[in-house]
Amino acid sequence: MTTGNRQLRVKKWPDGLPQPDDFELVDGAVPEPGDAQVLIRNLWLSIDPYYRHSLGPRFLGTPFRHPGDVMMAVTLGQVVKSRDPRVAEGAYVTTLKGDMQDFVAVDGRDVRILPPAVFGPGGLPLSTALGVAGMPGLTAYTAMVAHARGRPGETFVVSSAGGCVGATAGQLARMMGMRAVGIAGAPEKLAWVTGKAGFDACVSYKSADFAAELAAACPRGIDVNMEHVGGAVLAAILPLMVYGGRVVLSGLIDQYNQAVAPPGPNWGVIVARSLTVTGLRVFDHMALMPEFERLMAARVLDGSLAYAEDVLEGLEQAPVSLARVLTGANFGKSLIRL
Repeated sequence: MTTGNRQLRVKKWPDGLPQPDDFELVDGAVPEPGDAQVLIRNLWLSIDPYYRHSLGPRFLGTPFRHPGDVMMAVTLGQVVKSRDPRVAEGAYVTTLKGDMQDFVAVDGRDVRILPPAVFGPGGLPLSTALGVAGMPGLTAYTAMVAHARGRPGETFVVSSAGGCVGATAGQLARMMGMRAVGIAGAPEKLAWVTGKAGFDACVSYKSADFAAELAAACPRGIDVNMEHVGGAVLAAILPLMVYGGRVVLSGLIDQYNQAVAPPGPNWGVIVARSLTVTGLRVFDHMALMPEFERLMAARVLDGSLAYAEDVLEGLEQAPVSLARVLTGANFGKSLIRL
C-alpha cells in the first residue's frame, strides 16, 4: 500500500464556473480506521452537478467545503481494512463520504456493499454502481415509480436526456408505455437518445426554434416533465403541460453557477392547469435500492436499457470533469478512474 493519499482540496471558492486553479492536488496521510470503521481505497469518483453547491453559498443547502477541505465526491472503492464485522475486507463498496482522494476511512454504516451477484463475474461493470445501477439510476427509477404516476400513452419529457439520469428515466418511461421526448444539446447526443436509448424524439435546447420544435414533438402536450435544467428550458415546457400534469424537479443546473437566483418562468400555470410539482431527493428513497438493483442489472445485461459513460483518467482531471458536467459538455455518466 502506498504511504501517501493524494487529495484534491479546495483552494478557493469559484466565481462562476469552477476552474482547475480553484483546487490543488496535495499528498495527505492514509487514515487509520477507528472502531466500526473501514478503510477504502477509492477506485472511481462520481462527478455530479450538485457538487457545485458545496463551493460557496448556493440554493440547495449542501454543506460547504471551505479552502483546505478535500472536495466532496461519491466514490466506489475496495475495503482494504475493516473494523466493522458487517463489512468484509476485499468488498467493493460505494459511499457518499469518499471525497476526491485515494483513501478514506468511514463508518461501516455509511457504505453500500455491492452485491457480488450483481457486480461480480458475469455481472455489471463496477463503474455502473455510480451510474445507471447507482444513485443516478435510482434517481430516475424513483422519479418514475414514486412521483411521475405515468400511464401508457402519456407524454414524458426529460431535460439533460443525454445524461445518466435523463437517459435512464426516458427508457423507463418507454417501458411503461409512455411517449418519451428528450431535450439535449449536441447533435451526437440527440442521435444517441433517439437511437441507442430508443426515445420517440429528442430536441435541441440550442436550436433557435427550440420552443416550436418541442411543441411539435409533443402534439398532445406534456403529461410528465422530469426537470434538471430550469431557466429557458423549463419556461418552454410549462406552457405545454396538460391539465393535471406532473413536474418532477430533480435539478436546476441552469442556475448552479449563479450567485443570485435568477427570475424563473411564470409559475402561474401551476394553478391554471392544476399541476403537481414535487422536489426529488434520491437520498429520501434509498430503501428502493435492492429492488432497483435487481431490475437494473437484468435490463442492462440483456441490452434492453442503454447507458453511456464519460470517463476521465486521474484525480487531477476531476475539476475538468466537473466543469464539463455543469456546461453539458459531458456525454453520459461522468466518472473519474483513479
